[in-house]
Amino acid sequence: MNANDLPVLAAAAPSVFLNVERFQAAVRMAHLLAESSLVPEAFQNSVPNCTIAIELSERMAMSPLMVMQHLAVVRGKPSWDGQMVIAKINSCGRYEPLQFRFDGEGDQYGCTAWTRPIGSDRVLEGPKVTWAMVKAEGWNKREDSKWRTIPDVMFPYRAASFFGKRNCPELLVGMPTTDELLDFAGAPTVKNMGAAEVVKDPEPAAGGEDLEAILAAAKMPKPAAEEGAQANPSAAASMQQTATEREQADKSAPAATSKSTHPPKAAAQAAGAASSQFTASKLIRQADQAKTLADLDQVAREAEQSLDGESRAEVLDYVRTCRSAFATTTKASGDDPNAPLFGQ
Repeated sequence: MNANDLPVLAAAAPSVFLNVERFQAAVRMAHLLAESSLVPEAFQNSVPNCTIAIELSERMAMSPLMVMQHLAVVRGKPSWDGQMVIAKINSCGRYEPLQFRFDGEGDQYGCTAWTRPIGSDRVLEGPKVTWAMVKAEGWNKREDSKWRTIPDVMFPYRAASFFGKRNCPELLVGMPTTDELLDFAGAPTVKNMGAAEVVKDPEPAAGGEDLEAILAAAKMPKPAAEEGAQANPSAAASMQQTATEREQADKSAPAATSKSTHPPKAAAQAAGAASSQFTASKLIRQADQAKTLADLDQVAREAEQSLDGESRAEVLDYVRTCRSAFATTTKASGDDPNAPLFGQ
């Protein structure tokens, strides 16, 4: 048997990001998945994340739900869990089921992943993962590291990942495993800033000390108003009268004044922008669900009437995209307003 006789993966369909009609279908599917409670938390209420998972599932010829269940984001990077790597290699149709060989003593104890191409006696192996490697790379230094508690599970996962990177990287589409991202990133560095300086509260003033004694002890000047009042008794009386008049004026002011105060201009603008964004999102969803050109025209009219600026331009551009996709379908019949969209 030669290389041409080995099973070959089916050619992947064009990416949903390169075809308008396929992109529209993916977005509709993403809306459904985002509203499901069965998908992981990272995909719930997130249409963009679900759309990316759908695109990845098509490239890998897998169920979108399976991709979501085994896809994790660590420090902003997507990754597979160890089970997914082994399952993908075993189900690709190229190799016999992956096997794991444990051998060695002490720091040389470790695991090697190996298998044979279907119909061949040639053995394919990945790099051996040993305790010496684990310690040198610091994979077991994190306090929550699974290498400390379940090493016999971690060895096969890491060995399978190394096997995939060496022999069939295209099956993993270049993505690492979740455990690798955690191990290779290492524990966060904590900088030693030294002992903290202890600042004691000042001793409480003894009973009977007046303000002058406290200020003198702290070498602080008296308040200017108090100093002037002591120097000029008539000025002190005037200050007291002014304070009384101000207090009476505050009490006589209508209580509704504070309630009738308008919100700041910036807050009003922010509220208006949020309302426009909500309306735009609703209209874009209606465009996704449109079945005829007449439905799209209705969405455009509502955008013209209820939106302005960037929100209106966003919705109208989306409607134009939907009409363009409609024009390319084989079932379009001229400008018939009741013609079906996207072959529905």
